[in-house]
Amino acid sequence: MSYYIFHKNTRALIFLILGFSKLSAQLDLSLSALAIPDSLITNAFEVVREESTVFTVKSEKEGFIKHRRVVTIFNASARGHHLIIPYNKESKVGKIEASIYNAQGQLVRKVEKSEIRDYSAVSDFSIYEDDRVKYLEVAYSQYPYTVVIEYEQTMKGIFYCTYPDWVIQQFHAGLQHASYTLSMPANWPVFWRALNIDIQPDKQTEAGRDIYTWTVGNRIPIKAESEAPAASMVLPMVLTAPDKFQVGDYSGSMASWQSFGAFVHQLYQGRDQLSPDLKQVIHKLVDDTTDPRIKIDRLYRYMQQQMRYVSVQLGIGGWQPFDASYVWNNKYGDCKALSNFMKAMLQEVGVKAYPALIFGGEPDFEIQPDFAKPFFNHVILHIPEQDYWLECTSKISPPNYLSSETTDRYALLVTENGGQLVRTPAFSAASNGVTQHTKISLDASGAASIDISSLYRGSYHEDPRFLGTQHSQDDFREWVAASARIPSFDIKEWSAQPSADLPECQLDLSLQVPRFASKAGKRLFVPMRALQISHEEALLASTRKQPIVIKESYLITDSIQLILPEAFTIENIPSEKINIKTSFGEFQLQVQKSETQLLLRRQLMLQASTLRPEQLDEYRAFFKEVAKWEEMKIVLLGS
Repeated sequence: MSYYIFHKNTRALIFLILGFSKLSAQLDLSLSALAIPDSLITNAFEVVREESTVFTVKSEKEGFIKHRRVVTIFNASARGHHLIIPYNKESKVGKIEASIYNAQGQLVRKVEKSEIRDYSAVSDFSIYEDDRVKYLEVAYSQYPYTVVIEYEQTMKGIFYCTYPDWVIQQFHAGLQHASYTLSMPANWPVFWRALNIDIQPDKQTEAGRDIYTWTVGNRIPIKAESEAPAASMVLPMVLTAPDKFQVGDYSGSMASWQSFGAFVHQLYQGRDQLSPDLKQVIHKLVDDTTDPRIKIDRLYRYMQQQMRYVSVQLGIGGWQPFDASYVWNNKYGDCKALSNFMKAMLQEVGVKAYPALIFGGEPDFEIQPDFAKPFFNHVILHIPEQDYWLECTSKISPPNYLSSETTDRYALLVTENGGQLVRTPAFSAASNGVTQHTKISLDASGAASIDISSLYRGSYHEDPRFLGTQHSQDDFREWVAASARIPSFDIKEWSAQPSADLPECQLDLSLQVPRFASKAGKRLFVPMRALQISHEEALLASTRKQPIVIKESYLITDSIQLILPEAFTIENIPSEKINIKTSFGEFQLQVQKSETQLLLRRQLMLQASTLRPEQLDEYRAFFKEVAKWEEMKIVLLGS
């Protein structure tokens, strides 16, 4: 990334420009880049000069937001000059205005309404949504420049009921002054929580309203760091939530996870009724067994085979599922509808299951156990008595498997007694990783025949499982090319055999590699890592402020058998077993040789951990040492 550095000579140049130019009446010195303190510029892509958000609660059904942002942009990595406003038929956007000022604070131009883009927010997996997005990029060719953006929006429906949050500061953004104001009818309860900042609101009561105002200023940029916690664990922000809200005919509260779950439960009630013909299908599938696990697995596979994942999001349909009959008749549904359909089938055979609201993907926000703020975008299914989890949108996952998209995080069970916050299972090292056996038959020219047999487990098995069920030769070759440390190869044979019941996939591969080893005179330099299966070297900065997060536990075991070319001997190998052990991981390497072959065994194990910033040197040293031995080449000497 490129950084804009505001040098003193740049400031002097601007003074010269100001001194010898005719100042326009549209010059605003408060918007000049010269007015920014030096401390706010270091590591900054942008500096927010002033930002104010006012959210006015009018009723349990409606609110109004008014926003103004003044931001100076230093380089192309900045995002403050972008405006994205989601809206729908209920939550309409009012005015949007924007202006551009140059480095001296002189007005360049006002943005035309035609520059504001209006896009459908239809997801690539949806057939219809009524959500849309207003999008504006306020760009100028000469850095630094300042942008002033203002907009207003009426908030209703599901857009309104969570109340806006205030992310005080983004990464690489300095901040001069900002405020967030929440205007409530007098004596209405409201919930708020400050994260990563010690801040209290100023509360005033006037004209029958309670007005809460949070104010901050002069905050230096926060540098983004790799392998860091979720943004909500680092960036300063204020969360707000209503005591009571209403969406359509449904009333709810954010007073607790239990109360929010009770609201969602209303949306599911009466939507689990099954038709007589579907009941017949269900009982034909499972009536020959009394084992709940067998019943669950059979019905799950039936759903996978018969139903497909398609999303339709209209109004409250973003939270409320289509009923089970709709899914049965149309043979599709979104995550809510398919989970509800599976729940209804299980209910018919006496197995109790609950929808679980969850965030799928890499979360920027960590759910707060004691503050109800629903940062969820997905629904899965949980069967408490069996401690079983089902991803109902997948057509290929085995039963009771959650991918890395939904493991080790909070989910909200929607029960008849309200919401219950639970945590999804995390991968253990033993259940997540690869066991690989490689045989390399090398000839004197450096060409090799390579046979690889690998058992992939947990999150590592997801790509091979897909290749084994939705595969093509081109797809497989592309995947091998991305994984291999081999310049060119021909695939002689391959097979991917996913387990029906376990999150595992057996992959067997035979390659012909014309230039596997490098030749120099009488020597061959042989790389001892055929596939890049373990990790990337931890390339972190030399200093750090944020914790280091190892997100998943995993175990990689690898054995390589090298068959030597005739008349070649091994010139060098490690003389002792290598064992590098830390609080968060362990690496082992052992090499054995005979006259005709060499056998290398290595193992890398990491435990999901959150390390203190001061452990950076230990972390880097471990991976540097691992990388050295994993990049090792064996030297063979010919006669």
